[in-house]
Amino acid sequence: MGGSRPFFFLQGREMHYQLFIFKQWIFLIITLFLLLFLVPTAQSASSEKKLGLFQEDRISADELRQKQLKAERFIVFDARDQKSYQEMHMEGAILPRTDDYYKKQELYNQRVTSTPPDADKALIENMKKYPKNTAIVTYCNSGNCQASAVMALQIKRMGFNNVRALEDGIQIWQKKGYPVRT
Repeated sequence: MGGSRPFFFLQGREMHYQLFIFKQWIFLIITLFLLLFLVPTAQSASSEKKLGLFQEDRISADELRQKQLKAERFIVFDARDQKSYQEMHMEGAILPRTDDYYKKQELYNQRVTSTPPDADKALIENMKKYPKNTAIVTYCNSGNCQASAVMALQIKRMGFNNVRALEDGIQIWQKKGYPVRT
């Protein structure tokens, strides 16, 4: 008797082959389901985020400049290293960690000490002097740089509720002719 039989009547290699084909079909069906229903949802959620932050957690260079011109009160933290800050920084920007941290970092960079300073601890210590409702903007080099987003998230986790990261970074800020210090 030829033809195909249900797999429960099959034996040996033929049964293993049929089970393999059956598993392949199940895998294909699950994959198609995921592609059709779950991937579009994930893409739409990620489009709301940039640099790991939602739109309300970001600020454009133009919007920040308008806040400066209106003399709104906020702090601008340069999320880059001290050397980059000294070379050029946004007018009014400050470094976010304690002075002691930057001194220890310099000693570590010169190989005077073998242990790097704790950046997180220095940030936590420095943030103690600000009220939790302080308006804060962080920035780094460019829109692709993650340092400002990471710092904004760290500060938010400390309980600060008005923290935003500059979308464009200092490169676009300078390109637009907005004030920098060198």
